[in-house]
Amino acid sequence: MERRKKRSVNAMLIKAKLGALISKSPKYEKFVERAKYYIRNPEELNKILTEAYNKATNENAERTFGEMWGKVKAMFRLIRASLLNEYTEVPKFKVILGLAVILYFVSPFDVFPDFLPFLGFADDLVLFAWFLKYASEEIEKFQAYESRKLNFSKTALFG
Repeated sequence: MERRKKRSVNAMLIKAKLGALISKSPKYEKFVERAKYYIRNPEELNKILTEAYNKATNENAERTFGEMWGKVKAMFRLIRASLLNEYTEVPKFKVILGLAVILYFVSPFDVFPDFLPFLGFADDLVLFAWFLKYASEEIEKFQAYESRKLNFSKTALFG
């Protein structure tokens, strides 16, 4: 049992290191620049977020994301809400980095092109894992905000 925990911790550390490495690559830097473009162009941003969500919710990706799925969906909602100024508790640079991760995910030609079996999504998953860890506090606060907002709506409707 202890050995399994140690392997799990080692796997998480490797993913975090790979994610950090990808986030420093020149290829990822291009996605950061593209993210800045999308922030200035809301209609294009909406299209790309919809594309990313659709890609993330296809059957194969759902199985691949596994445990991260709830956080990934929250990340999409967080980025959208931040860019629409509905939620303003996230530093702009984290919104830009999150959007760059989404752009990287949508792009079929990243470090490992998506048409390569397994590897095609492996780099996407590693980058998502890195960002989810990097922005975990903001994502958790956003999820709490959504929960409070939902509870307030239920209370307002049903007294």
